[in-house]
Formats: sequence, structure tokens, C-alpha cells
Amino acid sequence: MSFQKRMKNAAVASAAAGTMGAAIGGAVVGAVGGVAGTVVGPLGTFFGAEVGSGAGAAIGGAIGSVVGAVGGFLDDDDDE
Repeated sequence: MSFQKRMKNAAVASAAAGTMGAAIGGAVVGAVGGVAGTVVGPLGTFFGAEVGSGAGAAIGGAIGSVVGAVGGFLDDDDDE
């Protein structure tokens, strides 16, 4: 597989995995933050979910983008 094809695959996989990582990370960390915030009260639940969702989406998106790019680049599809 050519270098150009590998770079294209890396870009596509990076975008897809980054989007999925952001969605999953935001949902999971937001839910955990919301539940943990209930100890403080309603305000804690709100801020725990809000901050947790943002942080989870940022971290999940970053990890997903890097892993997707590496996986897409290293994928050796010689069937074409």
C-alpha cells in the first residue's frame, strides 16, 4: 500500500475514532461526575456532569484520534 493511501486511511480512522472517543468519554465521565456530584447536592450534580462531560469528551477524543491515526496508518490492506 502506498504512503499516500496509508495517510488517507489514517485521517479517516482518526476522525471516526476521535468522534466516537469524544462521545463515549463525554457520556461516561459526565454520568460518573453527575452521580459523584449528588454527594454535594443538586448544584454538585449539575457541575459534576457538565465538567465531567467536557473533560471526558476532550480526553476521549484525543485518545481516539491518536489511536485511530496509528491504526489507520498501520492497516495493511493489500487487497486493492
